[in-house]
This record gives sequence, structure tokens and C-alpha cells, in this order.
Amino acid sequence: MKTIGFLWIFSNTVGLWFTACLSIFYCVKITSCKQPLFLRMKQRISVMVPKLLLGSLLVSSVSSIPSIWPVSIQTLPTCLIDITWTPAITSIAILAYPSGHSLILILINPKLRQALVRILRSIKCHLKEGIF
Repeated sequence: MKTIGFLWIFSNTVGLWFTACLSIFYCVKITSCKQPLFLRMKQRISVMVPKLLLGSLLVSSVSSIPSIWPVSIQTLPTCLIDITWTPAITSIAILAYPSGHSLILILINPKLRQALVRILRSIKCHLKEGIF
């Protein structure tokens, strides 16, 4: 169970780190800006991505190590940890994070919010017409 728990946490965290690193890479490569700092970053990003991904692996493995340490429930105050609810709530938070994070980004950015509204209107029209 400890191995499965470690692999579960490691795969979730490394996936989030990889997504963040690659999103930054694509953003820098696609965006055109005349700022000197941005232009310098744009030139160096291709060299930095492998280092960022390797760093992501390291951070994910280090942050996953506590999942294999034994925890004695008697030493913790059980008001902090409930054996029945804590794993369920943690699992839900881990599973909901990627889609929740994307939704927050869409709702914060006005252009992405407008695009979402257009997509939802299009889907609504297609549902009324019976195309889906």
C-alpha cells in the first residue's frame, strides 16, 4: 500500500509540475512581446525546459516521500485526523485540482471567459436543434 500511495502522489504531483512547465514554455514561445527581458527568456526557454522538467521530477519525488513514512494515529491529536474522512477528502481534492485550476483560470481571464460563453451558447443551440 505504501508503494501504491507513493506512486499515486508522485504521479499526481509530477503531472501538475509538467503541465505548469510546459504551459509556460508554450506561452513564451507563442507570445510576441518586445520587452528585453521577455525576449531573453524566449531565447533561453528551450535550454531551460529539460532542466525544469528534471527539477519537477526531483521536487515531486521529495514531496512524495512523506507518504511512505509511518504515521502513528495515537501521537496526533485523531480532531486533526479522522481516519474515515481524511483520505476521502484528500483524494477528492487531488482529483478535482486540475479541472478546478483550469476553471479558475478561465473565469479570471475575460477573454477566456468570453470564449467559454460562446462555446456554451453554441452547445446550447446544437442541443436545441438535436444535433448532439
